[in-house]
Amino acid sequence: TSAPTRDGAFPLLTGAFTLLSEHGIVDATLAHELRRAVGIRSRIAHLYGTVDMGRVWHEVPAGLDALERFAADVAKFLGDPPEQ
Repeated sequence: TSAPTRDGAFPLLTGAFTLLSEHGIVDATLAHELRRAVGIRSRIAHLYGTVDMGRVWHEVPAGLDALERFAADVAKFLGDPPEQ
């Protein structure tokens, strides 16, 4: 595992979104938004004493939207599920 950076983000996880973008699974804009969402999550989980709740309330909706788009892009990449 990797340690969080000063802003609470985990380079290994955020780097995964960069790789997905480089391989065309998600676009660069979405990869950037997902990296920001990881930062939000990490700040809440690990730096909770310094969390700016106004910033959290502002950023969370964008992070949720990014996660929904990520799920749709991954589903598209994987294709339709096999028939049972």
